[in-house]
Amino acid sequence: MDLKSFLASGLIDAYVLGQCNAEERDTVERMAAQYPEVRAEITAVEAALEQYAQAHAVLPPAWMKGRIQELVEREAPKTKPTQGLQRYLSLALAAASLTLLLAASWLWLRNQDMGNRLAGLQQQAADCAAREESARALQQQVAFLRSPDTRQIALKDSLNTGLAYLNTNSCEVAIDLKTLPAPRGATYFQFWAIVDGQPKNMGMISRDASVDWQTFACVPGAAAYAISEENNPQGNTTPTTVRLVGAAG
Repeated sequence: MDLKSFLASGLIDAYVLGQCNAEERDTVERMAAQYPEVRAEITAVEAALEQYAQAHAVLPPAWMKGRIQELVEREAPKTKPTQGLQRYLSLALAAASLTLLLAASWLWLRNQDMGNRLAGLQQQAADCAAREESARALQQQVAFLRSPDTRQIALKDSLNTGLAYLNTNSCEVAIDLKTLPAPRGATYFQFWAIVDGQPKNMGMISRDASVDWQTFACVPGAAAYAISEENNPQGNTTPTTVRLVGAAG
């Protein structure tokens, strides 16, 4: 793994929080021994987490200590010396147990808070990665459209015009899904290349509402492209109902 990919992997955060397995710990420690940047990042993450923990520390309630002292002072003098000592020790033991319980509760709350913080950071990283992926896809789309080897294909029926784009250099066909009409009922769109008058299956067109651009490998020698409507979600070997068709150019 190269340094840039390692720093972006999130392993350092998991390492500092003790969430790595043995192999991942070995990887982090090996990279730290090899790269000063990794050691510096580990130190920075440790410092950031410690600063966050201190800023969000959950302290035991202030009234608890006073309540314990009140119990000890109120009960101890009312008994004989031996009984008082026993009573005092019992109260002291109860107080110690309560203190341990409070300490455990504080640690649990702190760990919960740190876990929530980590989950938040991981979600931010995931959101950031999704935005970066979307930006890369958009850049690729723009480069595809601006290429001098790309030409537009109008896929038409009597009412609609869908747009596809053929790049002869990369041998790719892209469909602008936003321009397509909706399938009629519970049907699916299948993409075809027409070669020597025969349809060649190029694959199914996505029905995912979040996708607006789909690319297919082109078929050499295609004179036209078509979109058919199929009842089978996996498509068919020949078109059932052709909805849109357009010449390749």
